[in-house]
Amino acid sequence: MKNNDITQLELDFSVIKDGTKVRVKGYDCHHLLDLTDIIGVVDSYCQITGDYFIYFKGMRGIVPNTRLILIYRREQLQVIPGRRGRCSWERLVKKKSN
Repeated sequence: MKNNDITQLELDFSVIKDGTKVRVKGYDCHHLLDLTDIIGVVDSYCQITGDYFIYFKGMRGIVPNTRLILIYRREQLQVIPGRRGRCSWERLVKKKSN
């Protein structure tokens, strides 16, 4: 290996925070739905797998009477700058605390 043969890696260790609005690209991790260009909200992040659970407000879940929350990889998400969105669980937490 010559001195000028250098490989450079760029790693992004930042985690997208809960409530951040994101635009998704492609199918979710289970290949259930292609929601390309649909905006959702980061509901939670799994440190073990590095996956993001994305909540889609106003869309029905796969199981009747549930909210639609699908799993995506970081590279499938584009952060939407601006106002924060509501996570699927925030209304329940607010109700219980009142």
